[in-house]
Amino acid sequence: MRSDVEGIAPQTIRQARLDAGLTQVSAASLVHVTPLTWKRWESGDRTMHPAFWELFALKVEADRVRQGNVQPRRMPRYTMAELLAVSEYPTEPDAESRDWVAGEATGKEIL
Repeated sequence: MRSDVEGIAPQTIRQARLDAGLTQVSAASLVHVTPLTWKRWESGDRTMHPAFWELFALKVEADRVRQGNVQPRRMPRYTMAELLAVSEYPTEPDAESRDWVAGEATGKEIL
C-alpha cells in the first residue's frame, strides 16, 4: 500500500458496519470485496483504502435515504469566484490555453 494513503482504523470500520446493521458478508458485498477482505480490514490484518471507506459510507447513506430514515444531504452551492479562490489552478490561462480556447470559439484549428 502506498505510504501517503492513510488507512481507516479497524474499530471504526467495525462500528460503522454495526451501526449500519450489516453483517461482514453484506458489508463486503456492498463495496464489491470478498468477506475475507472485509474480515481482515476489521481485524487490522489489512488496511482499508479510503476509497473503499468512502464507497461504503456513500452506499450506506444512500440506502438510508431510500428507506426514508434520513433526508439527503444538501450540497453547498458555491459561486465561480469562491471555487477559483480555493483552486490549485491559476485563474488566468496561459498563452497556449488562450490560443486553444480562441480556436475552439472560432472553430479554427490551431496547429
